[in-house]
Amino acid sequence: MPSHRPPYDDNHHISGYNLFVSAYHGFAQLGNEHVPEPQPFPEFPSAALELLQITPAIGNAIIIRCRLTLTDTTHPERWHLSARIHLTAPGVGFNPGLMRTYRPISVSPIAIGPTTSTRTVTFTVKVPHLTEYQAHIKYCLIDDLTGFRKYYSL
Repeated sequence: MPSHRPPYDDNHHISGYNLFVSAYHGFAQLGNEHVPEPQPFPEFPSAALELLQITPAIGNAIIIRCRLTLTDTTHPERWHLSARIHLTAPGVGFNPGLMRTYRPISVSPIAIGPTTSTRTVTFTVKVPHLTEYQAHIKYCLIDDLTGFRKYYSL
């Protein structure tokens, strides 16, 4: 199958086994672990994640609120968000190896139009021992029907 990650050309492919593993892990992230059936790769909607607010929580955690906007989809409930988050001191870059995967603890949908939807999503993240910090977030969409994931966006 043609690869859905860069570089997008005819010389790069994904094996059936790797496609199966990708779908299996997508379902596992959604809490629906099972052996997936072969499916064609779906057309993913365009997605944009906007940071709204970071607030302290009880203990050594913070709450990160974001707005997820999906366009070009008539079934927004089909798509789920997964984020990789790393907190660092201000001005310090992120380390991809230290990013941890988070699923939203709450989702508040707001419909905008027939092919666009907006949701407010909230994450609870443990804070390293820092007095000030910045959040580095990568995110992807997971298809509820196939388990496939769209590549991470920054």
